[in-house]
Amino acid sequence: MQYVFAQTYRAFPSPSGMIWSDVDITHQGPMQLLITALVRCTILTLDSIIIKQRNSVTSYRIEVHAQQRLAHPQLWESVALSIHCARTTCDHASLERALHIVPRYCPVHATIAQTTDLSHQIAIDTTAEDVT
Repeated sequence: MQYVFAQTYRAFPSPSGMIWSDVDITHQGPMQLLITALVRCTILTLDSIIIKQRNSVTSYRIEVHAQQRLAHPQLWESVALSIHCARTTCDHASLERALHIVPRYCPVHATIAQTTDLSHQIAIDTTAEDVT
């Protein structure tokens, strides 16, 4: 990690990638980055499972409702993910089964679930517009 300026840092988690982070309270901080990592890991894992089942989802929309504890270190108290899938070859039961497998393979999910009430639901969105 490298300090850049005014509480702004950049991390190089791999030779091909860089992550910017600032700790200014008016911007998203490390805890929000953790939720972003949870969403990314969950969707990448879910999509991988769906592909292995020879199905597909063309578009995902994820809503996150998260509540932090008031007491320090202000861990996440609860996180609820609502995953909306569009243009899919899966039925709802197949999506539910795939989502049920995600916690076994997504390390961010497993990490957060140790201290947080973590829940998720999945739905097929038949009214979704194309996302580019």
